[in-house]
Amino acid sequence: MVIPDRHAGTSSRRELEPSVDPSVELRRCVQALAQPATIQVSLFPDFVCVCDELALEFDAALRAFRATNAVMSPSEETSLVALDAYLDELSGPENQELWDTARLESDVRWERIRVLARAILTAFSWPDEVPAKNGAIYVAAGRVNRNGRVESE
Repeated sequence: MVIPDRHAGTSSRRELEPSVDPSVELRRCVQALAQPATIQVSLFPDFVCVCDELALEFDAALRAFRATNAVMSPSEETSLVALDAYLDELSGPENQELWDTARLESDVRWERIRVLARAILTAFSWPDEVPAKNGAIYVAAGRVNRNGRVESE
């Protein structure tokens, strides 16, 4: 999945940090996708495009998880494929409006993403709970944000 970067006019792809357990990170990303819009927004600094972050993090976590060659049940595999395929379908410039953070609450496609994410949680027997923030470092306009702490550059 390649999500258009609305700010730079380019596409983005993420890699998972080597020290992160791929199954733990996949669970965290799926839990984030399953949450209501208000919680999804609270998981990131206010200056990032939350929709992009949710999708890009899931993509990176899924690729890292698949690279482990983990054995999955048919329902686990089917549920992952369904969400990944749906996000792929929504990628590209023709769906650029979907990736605006304001759409998290109002666009029915985001509710479909949440339903698909909850299906993954069920298939893997993972709890449907608010995940921890991702621990990433975000920098914008002289602000550095790590896990919700803001420091000057």
